[in-house]
Amino acid sequence: RLWADWPSLMPTPDRLDPVRIAALDAQIAQARRDGLRVVLTPYRFPTWANGTDTLTPEQLAATMPDRKFRADADTKAKTLLFRYPDDLSATGAWGRWMTLLVARYGRTSASRPTPDTWVDFLEVCTEPNHQWWPQQAPSTTTDPWATGTIVLGDVVARMFVTAAGITARSGGEPFLAGPGSADGIDANRLRTGYHSLAERVLTALAAAGFVAGPGFAWSHHNYTDVTYDQGSDTISPDAATTPSRAKTRAADMRRRLVNRWAGWPA
Repeated sequence: RLWADWPSLMPTPDRLDPVRIAALDAQIAQARRDGLRVVLTPYRFPTWANGTDTLTPEQLAATMPDRKFRADADTKAKTLLFRYPDDLSATGAWGRWMTLLVARYGRTSASRPTPDTWVDFLEVCTEPNHQWWPQQAPSTTTDPWATGTIVLGDVVARMFVTAAGITARSGGEPFLAGPGSADGIDANRLRTGYHSLAERVLTALAAAGFVAGPGFAWSHHNYTDVTYDQGSDTISPDAATTPSRAKTRAADMRRRLVNRWAGWPA
């Protein structure tokens, strides 16, 4: 699993850093020569792509309820590089970035730097429910720190649709994966439980008539299962409490996908 850090690889609009992209090319090619399969994970968002580079100090201050807890110092706020762009279409900055990665690292692409510079999976996103902001819509009360409606599910669903459209034009290569959900069960302005994210993404995709297909894998990080050495019970951990060892979140995630995610490996 290798990282394609967008702000580092493309510090200015639509212009790759030649040294950094060459380094990534070399890592992918070396992995292939070592007989490994490769998952490439795009990471973070440049400020020029998400619009935060134009925010005034007052506007930046207004983002704090989405970036830190009320009592936290500003130094603990989520970085501006975790603010996703509003335009997630194929023609927006994020869509062009994904198109570039598909063209550069698709197995059948004629634009590969070398014959062995290709990846098996391109991950649409990773841990959006833990890292990205905003997770929720603005508060409808006079308290800007109060919880709002979760909007992240629609954001991820739009990314899935756009990415699938991009790879469809390239013969379905590389395969896609997402959302790489963090397996926390938080419920606040800064984080969304993996189960809440999954339900919202699946509902939004169904409403859009989206079918993943055999080249799109649902990815999930089960660090908690490993840390707690949890068992095989598939009871849903909906309550935001310390997990018992009987609740396996990977199994719970799989249960939620049954009859709702017709993707890899079907």
